[in-house]
Amino acid sequence: MGVRPAAAVVQQQVRVDPVGVQLPGQRAADTAYTKYSWKPRACTIRRFDRAYFKATLRNKVVAFVGDSFSRNLQQAIACELAWTTASSPGPAG
Repeated sequence: MGVRPAAAVVQQQVRVDPVGVQLPGQRAADTAYTKYSWKPRACTIRRFDRAYFKATLRNKVVAFVGDSFSRNLQQAIACELAWTTASSPGPAG
């Protein structure tokens, strides 16, 4: 009749965690990427410095355009800057 048994459907399902990443122990098509690390030759990435970041972007407009990844990045930066502002001393007077 063309109807597949429920057991066949269950066997084909892949377990994923809540954010959609394949869980350890699941068979992946390519796992070589897990051993890869990027090592630039002539590039040094400075550590995040809140004061430098704020000074660089002072009086500028920043737009985050994209999907949920962009939204998460925007929220992470906002949290970093809010932490700095909250720990800064208030104006004198």
